[in-house]
Amino acid sequence: MSAAVGSRARTAGAGPSRTAPAEASSPTDKPAAGGATEGLAAFLVSVRELLAAAGADRPKAAGDRAVTLTVPPHSTLAVLRERFSLSAFEIGVVGLALAVELAPELGRGFAALDHDGAAPSRPYPTFARALTLLDGGHWDALAPGGTLRHRRLITLGDGEVLTERPVRLPERVLHALMGVHELDVRVARRVRRLGAPPTLPPSHERAAHALAATLRTRPGQAVLLAAELATDAPPVVARAGERSGLQVLAIDGVLLPGDAGERDELLQLWHREAFLSGLLLAVELDGCTEPGAERVALDFALRAETPVVITGRSALGPADRPIPRIDIPAATFDERLILWRDALGGLPQPSAAHLTALAAHFRGDVGLIRDAADKLRLLQGEEPEGQDTIAPGVFLWRACRMQARARMGALAQRASSDVRLDDVVLPDSQRRLLGAILAQVRHKATVEHTWGFHGGEARGNGVAAMFVGPSGTGKTMAAEALATALDLDVYRVDLSAVVSKYIGETEQNLRRVFDAAEAAGAVLLFDEADALFGKRTEVKDSHDRHANIEVSYLLQRMEAYGGLAILTTNLRKNIDEAFLRRIPFVVDFPFPDAEHRERIWRRIFPPTAPLQDVSCLRLAKLSLAGGNIRGVARNAAFLAAAAGEPITMRALLEATRIEYAKLGRSLPSEEIRGWV
Repeated sequence: MSAAVGSRARTAGAGPSRTAPAEASSPTDKPAAGGATEGLAAFLVSVRELLAAAGADRPKAAGDRAVTLTVPPHSTLAVLRERFSLSAFEIGVVGLALAVELAPELGRGFAALDHDGAAPSRPYPTFARALTLLDGGHWDALAPGGTLRHRRLITLGDGEVLTERPVRLPERVLHALMGVHELDVRVARRVRRLGAPPTLPPSHERAAHALAATLRTRPGQAVLLAAELATDAPPVVARAGERSGLQVLAIDGVLLPGDAGERDELLQLWHREAFLSGLLLAVELDGCTEPGAERVALDFALRAETPVVITGRSALGPADRPIPRIDIPAATFDERLILWRDALGGLPQPSAAHLTALAAHFRGDVGLIRDAADKLRLLQGEEPEGQDTIAPGVFLWRACRMQARARMGALAQRASSDVRLDDVVLPDSQRRLLGAILAQVRHKATVEHTWGFHGGEARGNGVAAMFVGPSGTGKTMAAEALATALDLDVYRVDLSAVVSKYIGETEQNLRRVFDAAEAAGAVLLFDEADALFGKRTEVKDSHDRHANIEVSYLLQRMEAYGGLAILTTNLRKNIDEAFLRRIPFVVDFPFPDAEHRERIWRRIFPPTAPLQDVSCLRLAKLSLAGGNIRGVARNAAFLAAAAGEPITMRALLEATRIEYAKLGRSLPSEEIRGWV
């Protein structure tokens, strides 16, 4: 046997070469199953002849009968040899194992080689037999770090002697050699396929071109793809894969195993899949919010020896290993306008004002635009009888709004309300401020894009407001009323889920909220914002410094946010004055006086509510804010319903006592004089 053992230029300790599948034939070059079978049929004939000759030539020395198996050109074996840079001996080992799978009767040929009768019959190829039968044998083909075993192209069966253990093909490799490409289930359950979109904004096409060029010139090296909007990265990666002849799969970084051993096994399985099928992997970092999750994802991506793209909004990459970086800017207004016009080709066109508003307000990815247009196309194909007619612009606006809801997920709670601005009782000066906020959001597209007041999309184009006032004075109600007037959703951000004690995580959480809301065009409501954005402190340590950075980060995101962001606080004195100066609108919600309380009481009862001798003038004497007034009215309604009576002053009196007890206040007799 030793006479047949040669060596390769690559030593066993060098490990498998970092040849990227991009350099091999593309997925479109894979032979069809029928063609693959024809090529392999010829190969099986050569294996039969080899075994027959070996059996008839027993008296000769092993080295004298060693040959090189001929791999038919363009067969799947030839593709495998090229993609994995296998030697003639290594592909021969794979071929022997394949031959037994395709023609089990060839096992008798291997068994016949046990001519001395001392050993049990072995109807399968072994490494020892491969060294005897095939020319160019080298020991590192059997080594754990060699390509065959390291890439999981072969497995070894049981046995006490390593070289006598059966050499078998994993099922995934066998199917691939037969022209059937299905991902290993251990990989498939963690990844998803990315398809290239029909169109991309020009700036994104340029990024895809740059990414494809980098993948070609730096095979096997990870590339960093940083997108201003997280949803912009997948289409760009898909387009780059299309340009490079690679299928693109994406994996969320949080789905990678935390255990190092499991991660290593998954990495090797991915290597095999990538080389077998010509794949590009996108490792997404945006979901890596738990401590250590991003480090795990980066470790996986940077150790891959196949084309890998790391995507994420921050995507800073490792500090100790600089890697190529490509940035994807957010699509400009003009690009979004063109995308809308292309997507709506052949459909009833919305008015120029509606189209401008859509392009200006919904800053999501191309998929959102295309899906909204498809919904309008389906609507046009339905029977019009019995349907309400809706303008295309209004339909598209609401379609974008509905589609974007899923993107917010659990980041914020959507407030469902049909409250209107007329229902909000405030002094005239505050109502004018709310009207100014409404005008700025509603006519933003006209002023900035049609009239040319736009000074750049990266900064200064957000509409932000701070609502200040005691609890129950209508701050949240006003935010919901503005959203209703704008035909938008309002999302209440749960600060307990946003604020983190870990340095840097608060900004990451805020970034995800703003990114999702950007696509949704939603109204963001940060209730009790002073819990997060209070006065900046004197810098005494790193935590103080970072707390101040959080305030600055929020300001930057609000200024760049394309929609409306509203902060509420009960105590103005708790908010940093420098912070307030950078908020365009600050609306004070005063505690209502008797006149405004009476107006609130007159609006609080629905028209269908049964009232009997209810005096809103007397009720207005109660020193309660609007939220408490709502609580009294609801409690009185339930008390009256339980008694089977209409709502009376007696029921309202009992409900008032309940509300004052909740507030920890005594009920002054002068406020309820004459009620009953």
